[in-house]
Amino acid sequence: MIYRDYVREHVFATAGMNDSGFFDMREAVPNVAEGWEPVPGVNGAVGGWRQNIYSYPPIGSPDGGAHTTASDLALFLDAVRRGELLSPSMTELFITPQVKHHDRPGSGPLLYGFGLEFDTRTDGSIRSYYKDGVNTGVSAMLRHYPDADVTLAITSNSEDGAWKPEKAIDSMISPET
Repeated sequence: MIYRDYVREHVFATAGMNDSGFFDMREAVPNVAEGWEPVPGVNGAVGGWRQNIYSYPPIGSPDGGAHTTASDLALFLDAVRRGELLSPSMTELFITPQVKHHDRPGSGPLLYGFGLEFDTRTDGSIRSYYKDGVNTGVSAMLRHYPDADVTLAITSNSEDGAWKPEKAIDSMISPET
């Protein structure tokens, strides 16, 4: 089975991610935003915008190129947490920190897991765990707050579009660092 078919069948379909897929970017696809990147102008201002269609293969591959929505990202994480995509032992490992990345003044250390990063408090408890992504013309953040049982999913069709709203919403959901 080829990679794209496996992901479609065993990840997207299993998780109910009906608006996600590996779309051919040479064709218009309903509800799929096109990514854009700023073109530098005079004195650091944005002088224009360029589509990111030449930054990736026309159809996604294992190193990127799957298209999704914020709601489908939340469905993905819910399916992982319910144990629908991995075995029980692999699910537990996936949502458990594995190694300290670095200490952070005023908060707990940043920890890494198998695909996720874990934001901790000074007492060592998990404040949130997340996965972010950025590439030419796109950015996204998927973050879960265990104490509040809230999942935040943001997608943007610009490289820096997800970070400002994510930071503002993050401080509202869990203001303690």
